[in-house]
Amino acid sequence: MSRGAKVTLGTVLVLVILLVLGYGVDRYAAHRIEQNISEELATAAAGQGVHTEITGGLFFPQVISGSLDEIRVQADQVQLQDLVITDVTGTGTGVSVDEPRTLDRLTVTGTLPVATLQHLLAGVDAVPDALQLDVADGRLVAELTVLGSTLRATADPMVRDGALYLEPRELTLGGVQLDLTHLPGTVDEVIGSLAVPTNALPEGLSPSAIEVVDGGLRVTVTGTEVVLDDLGTR
Repeated sequence: MSRGAKVTLGTVLVLVILLVLGYGVDRYAAHRIEQNISEELATAAAGQGVHTEITGGLFFPQVISGSLDEIRVQADQVQLQDLVITDVTGTGTGVSVDEPRTLDRLTVTGTLPVATLQHLLAGVDAVPDALQLDVADGRLVAELTVLGSTLRATADPMVRDGALYLEPRELTLGGVQLDLTHLPGTVDEVIGSLAVPTNALPEGLSPSAIEVVDGGLRVTVTGTEVVLDDLGTR
């Protein structure tokens, strides 16, 4: 092999080693930031089992630009102000490198347990403390005593005007099915109050999708210009 060929081969090997080392340093730095964001989320939103992944291309070019293209988050549980949700997945885009950490857009999906929903509704003045919620046959079931009889309502959760509502599908009072268009005044007042208070979520976040699942409701909330430190505060 000629000397020129040896020099060329040696140069290539050096470049490969430098690239490998550079990539290793890039991944190490990204991992450290992933840990930092996980810790910040655990502190700000009482997160449990939080894991963060920085996606996209190389980390250092994103740092130079001042923001991370996208992060993906998984957690066993987080608390967004009054909303405790479990089995959480989330995506944030335009995540600032510097603190306080901000996100151009945040999307979080998690399960809202029935017990949490009942606690939130208990804070609504028109909803009696005796209201009991459950999940059955793919729908939410609400029961309470009205005028000495048991009112039972099956309801579908829905998002309307940036808030979560329970839309009644079938009502029975004392075992007798009621016409939803002609409800007694007391019953109508209670049913019309079945909405999660709009201040249950941090400012800037609002629900965008919801469905009934085993044990509760699977809800997605989204927001823009979100400050990470504000997620768990009022």
